[in-house]
Amino acid sequence: MFPWGETLPQCAEVAYGRGDDEGRRCTERPQGPVPAGVMTQDVSARGVRDLGGNVAEWVMDTFRLRYPVCNEICRDPLVQSNTAQDGGPQMRVVRGGSWYRAGEACRGASRSKGEINEVLKDTGFRCAKSIAK
Repeated sequence: MFPWGETLPQCAEVAYGRGDDEGRRCTERPQGPVPAGVMTQDVSARGVRDLGGNVAEWVMDTFRLRYPVCNEICRDPLVQSNTAQDGGPQMRVVRGGSWYRAGEACRGASRSKGEINEVLKDTGFRCAKSIAK
């Protein structure tokens, strides 16, 4: 359910729920992100940190309400478009939870959206590269 397993996120161990709205559940913690990699619960089985909280991740996919149907096995389908789906602003997918969002957003399947040119205070991006096998 969560990047680290089935255990619900704990305020002292995942940076979430620190926003100024009703989703703020960790009032004993300061608002804002924490240094990368310091939250002890927010670690995947492969050692990837901060997938559930801290800052959500802006990804390359154009936001669609539903993913396209795949005829075979779908593996990370990339959805690209230069136009908005409904004539409104073009949106990109935002993945994962953040310091600002409620604990439900820490789920591995969490997906939201942001306008393509919008700056979100709780969203960043992850730099990654392939490793030699």
